[in-house]
Amino acid sequence: MRLSINMSHFIKIIKSIIENEEEFPVFEGIREEEIGFIAAYFGGYLRGSRDNGLRRNKVLLVCPNGLMVSKSLEIQLYKYIPTIEIVGIVSIKQLKEVNVYYDYIITTIDIQNVNNVIVVNPLLTSSDVQLLMNKLISVKENEKYFNLELIIQAIRKNGVINNEEALKADLLNIIHKIDEGEMYQPMLKELINAERVNIIKNVRDWKEAIKIASKPLLEDNSIEELYIENMIKSVEKYGPYIVLADRFALPHASSKEGVNKLAMSLLIVEDEVDLLGKPVNIFMVLAAVDNTTHIRALASLSEMMYEEENVKLIINGDKSSILELINKQN
Repeated sequence: MRLSINMSHFIKIIKSIIENEEEFPVFEGIREEEIGFIAAYFGGYLRGSRDNGLRRNKVLLVCPNGLMVSKSLEIQLYKYIPTIEIVGIVSIKQLKEVNVYYDYIITTIDIQNVNNVIVVNPLLTSSDVQLLMNKLISVKENEKYFNLELIIQAIRKNGVINNEEALKADLLNIIHKIDEGEMYQPMLKELINAERVNIIKNVRDWKEAIKIASKPLLEDNSIEELYIENMIKSVEKYGPYIVLADRFALPHASSKEGVNKLAMSLLIVEDEVDLLGKPVNIFMVLAAVDNTTHIRALASLSEMMYEEENVKLIINGDKSSILELINKQN
């Protein structure tokens, strides 16, 4: 008997089970993406039972400029679809030079004349997760695959887990060979302080918003004028790719020029700013010095901006309430 799995139907089945609060009160308030995450594990298990293994699709992440957005995507992909293998992260300029094998490209912008491209939002939506699972969870190779939940279950059976989320993160770091001990990764609250948060009524245009948002970093010598120019040029060349979610933009450019140290700053503009057709009120400038040290802060930022209530609080709140929200992030 051949078992065929339609992921969209499978997610509905899992959702109907989990949302029974009497049977599973622990899942009360679970997000759509988390349901998709659970469905991915069960789907992978069922497919593995059928085909004696799961082929980990090889994925290449492509960022319009530099690696910032793709690094954020990497974090989200390993969280929601851990059965894939990310073989590289490159900019569009570097794409022609890539010589590694990949099954799919995942990116946030359209790429012309390239096959097997999956375009998603910078902050993955439930539709994005479902699309990715339909494309990426495939089988045909007889190879065992890493199943995080089975490891967690074994640990829970034989010991006490004090912090399950932290344990999962540590296990993923080990599996994917991320050695956090090599270089310290500061938290979001370590990079954003009162001096780096500004609230203004309005600006002339999005270019002025980026300049004002960058001013605290320029004044404390974290960046140079060249970096601000490069951020603006990047948007002019690639479009509004820095808009990661409704009302929220993450201006950044290559770390090769004009960055003296890892830093972030935040500008809230009360009157929405037209960023090439996209309304933005929140500008979070990121100046990275390498490909790794900003990842922890970027992950916290992604989690924070995912919640619509947090976006509203940042737009409408005062500096103290905004800093309080940031300080709550891990």
